[in-house]
Amino acid sequence: MLTRDIPLNRAILDLIDNSVDAANSKMLANGLEDLSGFEINIKINKNTFEIFDNCGGFDFETGQKYAFRFGRDPEAPPTPNSVGQFGVGMKRTLFKLGEKFKVITKSEADDGFIVDVDVSKWKSSGEWNFPCQIGNTGLEDGSTKIIVENIYSEVSEQFKLDDFINDLIYEVSLAHFMPINKNLKIKINTDLVPKYDFQLFQSNSINPQIEEKNIDSVVIKVIAGLSERDPEKSGWYIVCNGRLIVTADKTKLTGWDTDFGTRKYHNDFAHFRGIVIFESSDSSLLPWTTTKTGIDEDNKYYKMAFKSMLSVMKKVLPILSDRAKEQKYLEEGLIESEPLNQAIAEAKLISLLKLDCNKKDFYATQANLRKETPTSVRIQYSVPISQFNMVSQLLETDVKAEVGLRTFEYYFEYECGNE
Repeated sequence: MLTRDIPLNRAILDLIDNSVDAANSKMLANGLEDLSGFEINIKINKNTFEIFDNCGGFDFETGQKYAFRFGRDPEAPPTPNSVGQFGVGMKRTLFKLGEKFKVITKSEADDGFIVDVDVSKWKSSGEWNFPCQIGNTGLEDGSTKIIVENIYSEVSEQFKLDDFINDLIYEVSLAHFMPINKNLKIKINTDLVPKYDFQLFQSNSINPQIEEKNIDSVVIKVIAGLSERDPEKSGWYIVCNGRLIVTADKTKLTGWDTDFGTRKYHNDFAHFRGIVIFESSDSSLLPWTTTKTGIDEDNKYYKMAFKSMLSVMKKVLPILSDRAKEQKYLEEGLIESEPLNQAIAEAKLISLLKLDCNKKDFYATQANLRKETPTSVRIQYSVPISQFNMVSQLLETDVKAEVGLRTFEYYFEYECGNE
């Protein structure tokens, strides 16, 4: 089993993926509206790692045939709409973190079990089986706890760093922003992972494009439009079964600067946001890579989504180019109103999960690009302070703009008044 082919933070995300899968399965099985009540608590220090969840646990048969099997059993029942579908995540992470690990779980189906492993002894035994104790878990039904001790030195060094913990919190908030916005609580040490929300403007003047296709057993949603101006957050986001895989992408992967007529990213497009959501009960059909850090561009469902992404970009990007022109014309005094920029300023940001999906077509207020003959001009000049003070005293004001305007008006009246 390779433990060096995945960064430490991604390995921990694999464990969180399993807990999120369990919570989602429980929600679907029980017909719940959201993930309220489900919690994942992670404790990290230089000596130990611990993750606990109340998301359902797993029974002995699942542990025997899947959770502690090397590689995924082709006959194992699939977890509908799952994230952890590659079959190596939990084991790889446990072996990567430390010399001893213990998995304790209690489902509603049986008495639960404990797998307690000393990695060095397990390796020297030559056995591929893991020791297992049935019952006496000390956990409530639906709970799982994983404890790793004797943390490897290179891992311990990272666990001691505040930056590592802070980065992990941020990555979890992104990766699982959809379940967190469905009220799943994830805590890392004493910090509750904050909600990261994907938002778009939706009003009477601005509306995103919302498309949905159901192909075979895969649902593809493409949603794109305008959001707050932020060059770092602009671009495309890609989600597979609730797990964010690609964030704020501005490359050819998501249709920028292609031979299909789309432009290279420019900060004029900083208002652009697009998200593609793939959902399937069979997660192996989705276009993610095994590390869940990238997209398989050759996946047939991604190719279908890509066509829609190009189409919506050709609608939205010209509007944003016009917005930049409108702002420039206003600053140059060539126009006196900016209806598109005004509409953006007045529009409300709506969360992805609260968008009105009955309004499906992209539209935005038309920009004012009709150059007008300017009726005024700005004048700026400098004068000695002593002279300014004398004039401002006579005019009884020290407001520079007012002094400049009144002296100009005085000159115009007496020198140009008859013209």
